[in-house]
Amino acid sequence: MSRLSRKDEKEAVPRTLDEEFEAHKACVAALKETVRTIEGWDVVYAKEDLDLICLRFAQGFYDDVKQASECITNATKWRIAWKSDQVDETKTHPVEEKARKLFPSLFLHKKTKNDKLIFWAFIGFLRPKEYMEMVSLEEHKSLLAFNMVKQHRILNRVSRERNRLEMLTVFYDIKGVSMEHLKYREYLSIETSWAQLVLVEHMRNMYILYTPSIFATFWSFIKPMLAENVQKKIAIVNSADSETVLKSLFLDEDLPDFRGGTCRCGLGKSQCCPLLLEDSLEAVTIPPKREFKKEYAFEAGAKIEWLVDKNAIAAKFSITVSGESSLESTDGRGTFVASGPGTVVVSMTNKSSMWGINPFFTVQISY
Repeated sequence: MSRLSRKDEKEAVPRTLDEEFEAHKACVAALKETVRTIEGWDVVYAKEDLDLICLRFAQGFYDDVKQASECITNATKWRIAWKSDQVDETKTHPVEEKARKLFPSLFLHKKTKNDKLIFWAFIGFLRPKEYMEMVSLEEHKSLLAFNMVKQHRILNRVSRERNRLEMLTVFYDIKGVSMEHLKYREYLSIETSWAQLVLVEHMRNMYILYTPSIFATFWSFIKPMLAENVQKKIAIVNSADSETVLKSLFLDEDLPDFRGGTCRCGLGKSQCCPLLLEDSLEAVTIPPKREFKKEYAFEAGAKIEWLVDKNAIAAKFSITVSGESSLESTDGRGTFVASGPGTVVVSMTNKSSMWGINPFFTVQISY
C-alpha cells in the first residue's frame, strides 16, 4: 500500500488565510500578473476569488513560479473555452440527475475526522454501457466542467468563511471495477487530462481505494501523465487495507455501511451514501401478518429497474414481471428489459415481526 507522508496525514493547526497569503506572497503576485496577460481573463474570473485561486496554485506547486504559471495559464484557458463565467452553481446541470444515478459520488456531504472536506467517486458503481448511451461525450465534458467550477466556488466561499484554505480529500473507489469499465476509457481519459488543470487547485490529497494487484500495471501507464506534485498527493490502497484506511479517516457514523461504517443516510437519498435509484426510494408500512403489493403497467421496450433495502428482503420481497417476456426475482436490486407490454408486481409480507415494519423500495420504468 502506498501511503501519504505523515505530514499529509496529520497536519498541524491550519494557518489563517492572512498567514497563507504572507507565506506565498511573491508567487501569488507573479501568478496574478500571469493571469492578467491572458485575453478574456477578466470575464471568466469576474465571479471568482482570483486571490484565492492564485494562492491555491502557489501552494500546490510549492511556490515554483514557472510550473504554477504554466498550469494556471492552461486552467484559465480551460475556463474561457467552457465559459465558466456562465455557470450558476445554485442550479444543477441538465444531465446531472441521470448521470448521478449511473455514476454516484459524494461532494462535501461528509468530512473526515479532522474536518477535511471530501469528494468521493464510486467508479465501481458506474454502469459504463448505460452511461455512454444516456450521456454523450460532449454532455460529459460539459457536466465535468460545470461541476469543477461549482466545486471551486464552493471551496473558495467556505475558505473565506472559515478563514483557512480549504482543500478536498479525494477518494476514487474502484471496488467492483471490471473489464466492462474499459468501455469508459474515452470518458476517463478526459477526466485524467482535466485533472491536471484543476486537481492542483483544490486537492489536498487523493486515495485510490480497493485496488487489485493488476492495478499496478494500469497505474504505471497513468502515473507519467500526472505532474510530479500531483503524484506526491496520491496514495494507492489495496483491497485488503482500504477499509482500515477509511476507518482511520472517518467516524463510523460518517462512513457508508457498504464501506465498513454505519451510515445509511436516508438509505442513500442523494445526500450521502449513493445506491442504485437512490433518489426515488419510498417507505411503506406493513402491519403484522399482512402483505403489501403494488402493480405497475409498462409498454413494449420498457426498462425496469428496482432497488429495496434489507427490511424489504426480510419481508420476503419479490418482483414479478408478466407479459410477452417474464421474470420473477427476489434480488434486492436489478434491471430487466421487456420485449412487449405487461405488468410489474412488487410483493412483501410481514410474517416475522410482531410490529409493523417499514421497508424502503423503488421501481422505475423508462424507455
